[in-house]
Amino acid sequence: MIKRVLICLYSVVHTGYLNLCWFLQFQICKNTQKSSISGSKDVSSLPFKHALYLVPHADDDLISGWSFLKRNRERISLFYCGFTGSRTDEKNRKIRRNEFVQYCTKNDFYFIESNGNYAKEIDQILKTKQYDAVFLPCYLDWHKEHRQLDEMLEKIDLNNLQIIWYSVTVPLTAQVNNACSPMTEQEQKEKWIQFKQTYRSQCMPIMRLKYQERLTGMQLGYFAVESFYIFPDTEAFLCLMNKFHKINEVTPFDCLSEKINNLSKIRQFVAEKFVLDFDHAISK
Repeated sequence: MIKRVLICLYSVVHTGYLNLCWFLQFQICKNTQKSSISGSKDVSSLPFKHALYLVPHADDDLISGWSFLKRNRERISLFYCGFTGSRTDEKNRKIRRNEFVQYCTKNDFYFIESNGNYAKEIDQILKTKQYDAVFLPCYLDWHKEHRQLDEMLEKIDLNNLQIIWYSVTVPLTAQVNNACSPMTEQEQKEKWIQFKQTYRSQCMPIMRLKYQERLTGMQLGYFAVESFYIFPDTEAFLCLMNKFHKINEVTPFDCLSEKINNLSKIRQFVAEKFVLDFDHAISK
């Protein structure tokens, strides 16, 4: 009993400490970052007819694209992989799945559930030619299960598909993203209320994620945004993936987990380490 109380007390104090740190970092970042950066289009303006939105974990869908998915539900199919990170027990798998299904049902999202043969299934779905665009996590991510989807896509015949990266927890800053889904203050509030109501099993750093949405949004002239990167063609995707594989060998992307709780450090890392690599790879 005493041990449980102490654990709860530690959790409350630790969460309060992190929220205070993020608030202070947010204040510093918003006063020092460059604002009014142009060149990021509204991702909803893309002329795709039907897109496949790859979802590695239950909640990646909401975190990455709540506002975008709501505005485009009629031309989006979610592909749910059902990854669960380090917690692979059946009980957790069922909880995560049930939360995802609840989220899709509530928002009237169509979804396809993987049977575990992810690469083969995605390949077969894309070969039907029902989809002309694919959304998936940016390879610039600390989570190997997010990167795994990019590595799968590399080996598939992409057949001139439109490929779009979305951001989960590592921010695609305004210097990197070229598309976004703008949110008003009320929309961002509704997004994270729905997260708390739906994905109850997940203890996520909501304030950190909200501040990152705000910082990039302020750079682009909005209250907050969800960030995306649109590739000009499939060759550019493959070229950049090749570049990132080489970088990952020198500076493993797993180390981003050590920077993720510092708003300014992770944004600086993205901007300084990868902006030139984006531009250089895409221009080749």
